[in-house]
This record gives sequence, C-alpha cells and structure tokens, in this order.
Amino acid sequence: MVVEVLAARNIEATDLLGTSDPYAVVSLGAQLCKTAVRPRTLKPVWAERFNIIAAKGELILILVRAIVLTD
Repeated sequence: MVVEVLAARNIEATDLLGTSDPYAVVSLGAQLCKTAVRPRTLKPVWAERFNIIAAKGELILILVRAIVLTD
C-alpha cells in the first residue's frame, strides 16, 4: 500500500520567531516512516510517499502525527 503525506496546518509555533520545524511520522504496526523536516513553517507541505506493507486481510489503522522540533 502507498501512503502519501501531503501537508499539515495549525502547527504550534515553538521558536522565538513564531514558527516551527515540523515533520510527520507514519506508522503501521512496527513500520515507521518519517518525512523530511520543513524548517520555519506552520503550514508544512511534504508530498512524500511511503510504501507500507500490510498482510492480506490485516485490519489497517495508520497513524500520522506531525512532530514539532523545539530548541
């Protein structure tokens, strides 16, 4: 299966200039994929694709989280 992480919005500002350095994490079971860090933005755009392996008949619940780096 292909999972595409497009973008995020309403990211919390964590630095003194009012921006953040977010990235996203996609996980399914033990599989973990991370996007690139998008520096100094509250509206990151990634457009990154990940190949996730799922067993036939497996219930699929994919968790995508935007992570904000703090100084």
